Amino acid sequence: MDALLQQLEKICHIENTQQALEAYQQLERVLVQASNDQKAEFYLHYAFFMFRLENYDQCMNFFAQAQEYGFPKEEIRQIVYEAFIEPNLEECKENYETTIEQLKDNIYIDEDVSFEDLDLWFIPTLTTKKYFYNRLEEKIISIDVDDKRAVELPRKTNPFGDYLFANDGNIYEIISYIRRIPNEKKLYVYTEKIKYLFSFFQLPDMSRFLFFMQQTKIFGNQQDVVSYFIGCNAYLPRNFISTSQSFTKKDIEDLIHEIHNQRIHDLTRKRDNILLTIGIPSYNRGHRAYESVIHHLQSEYDDEIEIVVSNNGTDNYTAKFYEKISKIEDARITYFSFESNQFSTLNFAQVINLAKGKFVFMLSDEDTIFIKKLDILLQVIVSNRNLSMIKAYGDGQQRIQSTGLASQGEDAIRQYGFTANYLSGNVFRRDLLLKVEAISYVKENYTKKLCINFYSHIFYELLLCMLGDVYGINAIVIHEGASEQEEDFKSLSKEVIEEYYINDFPKFALYKERLKQHLCFLSVFQQFQIFYKNERILRLLYLLLCGKTFHLVTISIAYYHKKNNDDIQMILKDTYETCIIGLKEIYEVEDENYHREYKEITNLYYNTLKEYGYGRLEEQI
Repeated sequence: MDALLQQLEKICHIENTQQALEAYQQLERVLVQASNDQKAEFYLHYAFFMFRLENYDQCMNFFAQAQEYGFPKEEIRQIVYEAFIEPNLEECKENYETTIEQLKDNIYIDEDVSFEDLDLWFIPTLTTKKYFYNRLEEKIISIDVDDKRAVELPRKTNPFGDYLFANDGNIYEIISYIRRIPNEKKLYVYTEKIKYLFSFFQLPDMSRFLFFMQQTKIFGNQQDVVSYFIGCNAYLPRNFISTSQSFTKKDIEDLIHEIHNQRIHDLTRKRDNILLTIGIPSYNRGHRAYESVIHHLQSEYDDEIEIVVSNNGTDNYTAKFYEKISKIEDARITYFSFESNQFSTLNFAQVINLAKGKFVFMLSDEDTIFIKKLDILLQVIVSNRNLSMIKAYGDGQQRIQSTGLASQGEDAIRQYGFTANYLSGNVFRRDLLLKVEAISYVKENYTKKLCINFYSHIFYELLLCMLGDVYGINAIVIHEGASEQEEDFKSLSKEVIEEYYINDFPKFALYKERLKQHLCFLSVFQQFQIFYKNERILRLLYLLLCGKTFHLVTISIAYYHKKNNDDIQMILKDTYETCIIGLKEIYEVEDENYHREYKEITNLYYNTLKEYGYGRLEEQI
């Protein structure tokens, strides 16, 4: 020890700085055999030498090494405090209080943290590396200040969900994750080392991180997280990351699940931020409706979704299942029942009236949404503010017809007009339907207009094509349940069958009824300014209607008229002539556009004739 001290004393008298530095470096290389006390003494001297050179980075490094080798903590603390910390204390406090004020809406903790309570004192060194004095551990520490470090998000993420990140208080790691997650997503930060994290708020360059930190919400314990999400309508985060030593990803998942359970069982909870209503109009199939409700309640979503069941006055043995639905204690369920049957059209409308969601996913009671596909649905909803409708398809008859985004108006009509063959899979923007009073129109006209009575969902579809963008999901979203048509038919009374069926075939699907429905849709187009004010749109709608009518008539032929030995050629000619009558109503003058569309309808007629083996019989026109 004496020899080492003598050498250190000699170095102190070397006037040439470079020679002194080389002497320290040479002595450091032979410290391997020295005791810890000798090493501590050496690095203390070395630190003071670097201080004189104003090399504060190395100065702190050597003070830290002296500390590691056992130099008294109190002495190190006093040296560092007096030389580095105390002269800058007021400035650091001012920085801290300014940052806390700017982030006050982003901090959700149960107690205030004063500057005097912080775990770390900042040690200004005029270097890129950040040094702090850890007051709890009584030692100098250095922090990696790389806020653009390569961090990995989970391989499998929920495309809709926000992120909850458990961290041990390293702000540079937090900023790195904020940079990494998608821009539209929120990052919730959970740390049990809140005084450690807040210590970074005293830094003079903290202002450059404020933009990022203002996109977060910071929690200091589990109860903070619970209180926040129980007390507000924010959606629970669905993507979890943990670099914490004390709070794992599994701990996060358990905490979020606990909050989810509290939310869904609080029947007094104000639910005013619902994105998606799963709407289930039902009649005489309580067992199916009940199965559907139980299935959808398995979803991990709470404030994002709701399930609305409207019972259309059921009068059969399945009524007990609707009663079971009404008694389920889950805040996501809304149940309603008419006293008697009000026609399916009014029941559909009632679902939309009862809904609180931004969008209403109409669903037949035998069908269900694949739970994992809710992520996609919700992400589509929040990704396009101008969205008016979503098209979702099933794994049976509801085959994918068109996918992707179609712009409002002509593009949406051309791609998605008259594609609502079934109720299930039509996801309607509720506020837009209410804005144009579509529900009121249906209620007032369903007994007067056949097309509204049987196809109100197509009416809604066409309106929404004109009111916003439409998106078709390129994935199977719906599981189509087994049809119960035969059982449903047998449950009908003799009077109902005689009024609405002929030889077990629904009367509304006979070809003459299809032609009435065709003219009905034309009258709706001519009644609504949103359709008729644009001649190009009106003509496009009518051509699509003609195609739809021919398609439905061929179905009528296949399932009834052919079996009844009706004149197929005459049926097709009536269909064609009805289409031409409508075309003439649209055009006051038979101009070039009229003749072009006349030809299109004529070709449609001829092609349909060919399918039945009649060839091109021009003289029939």
